[in-house]
Amino acid sequence: MTLSYVLQSGPAKNLSIALRHAQLRTEFASQRDADEHRIIVSYPINIF
Repeated sequence: MTLSYVLQSGPAKNLSIALRHAQLRTEFASQRDADEHRIIVSYPINIF
C-alpha cells in the first residue's frame, strides 16, 4: 500500500513524498515474516 503527496506550489514545487508499506508472510520455518515501512522522497530535476 502506498500513500503519496506532491507539493503543488512554493520553492519545493513538484517534490513528492510517499509512504509505502509492504508485508511478507510465509509458512516456511526457515524464513521470517517481514514488514517494511519506507519513506520515499523524489524531486524532478531538468538536465536538458
